[in-house]
Amino acid sequence: MQYFENKRKKDYSEVINALKTIGANKHAEVLEKAENEFRKKNRKMIESVEEYVEIALEGESLEINIIPEVIMSLEWLFTMMIFFSGYLFFKHPQTTTASLIFRITLLAVGVVGLIAIKIIKKNN
Repeated sequence: MQYFENKRKKDYSEVINALKTIGANKHAEVLEKAENEFRKKNRKMIESVEEYVEIALEGESLEINIIPEVIMSLEWLFTMMIFFSGYLFFKHPQTTTASLIFRITLLAVGVVGLIAIKIIKKNN
């Protein structure tokens, strides 16, 4: 909500197109959903910080479901962590202790992250 209040543009298509241009298609999609949700309500211009705080304390927020996009992005990230860890092990087998700790941590975080994602998906 704050992004839209601060900007108060009539059209966000330039920002959305810029996101798409740099390949941030999911970000563009989330911004489009948020803009549509924000525009559903007729709003007067907030004039002060106090007024913004009052509205924020009333609990208004934009109700958009970005969980599937977040889960998909995290799943990709954790998979790439595992891949990169394996790549480092096979490409550079001689290593320092610090490098070995980094590789094992990268692998462990990737595996634990994917397990957590699987549990979340199973429970939804």
